[in-house]
Amino acid sequence: MSKRTRFSVEEKYEAVKKCLQGEVSITSMFKQLGIQFETVKTWIVRWEHDGLQGLKEKHTNKKYSDVLKRKAVEARLVSKDTIQEVLCTYQISSTSVLNQWISKYTNGEVSKLTNPSRGKSNMYYPGRKTTFKERLEIAHFTIAHEQNYQLAIVG
Repeated sequence: MSKRTRFSVEEKYEAVKKCLQGEVSITSMFKQLGIQFETVKTWIVRWEHDGLQGLKEKHTNKKYSDVLKRKAVEARLVSKDTIQEVLCTYQISSTSVLNQWISKYTNGEVSKLTNPSRGKSNMYYPGRKTTFKERLEIAHFTIAHEQNYQLAIVG
């Protein structure tokens, strides 16, 4: 078993099986195991999508294209897809990865969605502080009008 996880593939499988067979609820399972609710849901989605292979520990970081990152964020914010739907659709490794992208996107750090070694983008506008609602409106405006982030700030 890896240093990164407390649970073997077999333990994850047993938890998933009990939840899917209705022996125990996801809420009871995450409390029993002392982990996050989303972790159990992610195990279930991975099991349904990839079987036992989906429950195995990954030992390398998965690379995502800039386009995929943006589509995943937009699917969550604009289309209102559930986190689990977005993870499954775009094959994102975890909820925390998606949440980091969303946080950067809504905080005006769109350029930080991309790999910094690929060059600097002038998408971050260091201006006044904005509320979450304002950032969300900017994101919606940018997507709806197919404009870049810089134009949305000015517009």
